[in-house]
Amino acid sequence: MANWCNNSVVFSADEATLDKIRNLFMEIQQKQEAGNSFQLPSFAKSNKGVMRDIIIGKHQFSFETRWEPNLELMIETAQFYGASFVSRFAELGNGICGEASFSDKTLRLVTLDPEDFMAIRYEPTLRGYPWGDEVFEYEGDLLDHILDEKIKKIADIRDHTRQPENETGLSSGD
Repeated sequence: MANWCNNSVVFSADEATLDKIRNLFMEIQQKQEAGNSFQLPSFAKSNKGVMRDIIIGKHQFSFETRWEPNLELMIETAQFYGASFVSRFAELGNGICGEASFSDKTLRLVTLDPEDFMAIRYEPTLRGYPWGDEVFEYEGDLLDHILDEKIKKIADIRDHTRQPENETGLSSGD
């Protein structure tokens, strides 16, 4: 029996493209409910990445996948429709928690490490999970916080390593 990975994806594109993506997810969900079998889009290159329990919002899609996030299928979907996306995913039984963003043919993936999971402890006297000066009531909220900290740290490092621009707007190495 599979462990189910929770996924949340927000696609970015013009409204007409987002409507097409929403229709795709609705079609997959309807076919699965009618036929009691998993469905993939016609453009999918592999049979991995099936989704269940799809929830379609105006800008966000939530669903479950087997064992791990279906990033390959999300990339194929973004490329097929000319969109970008940000995906959050978690399958805590296997120590998987992260965020992927895809834009301009580039995937950026940030995940928690085993050390991040090992640092989490429930403190009964606090009735929560302490982290720094904060106490989180739910483990998932703490994992999101740790992931956000890691993403911010990576962005700060990236911003500090950029070369200054000269008056033409080009970096000195261009």
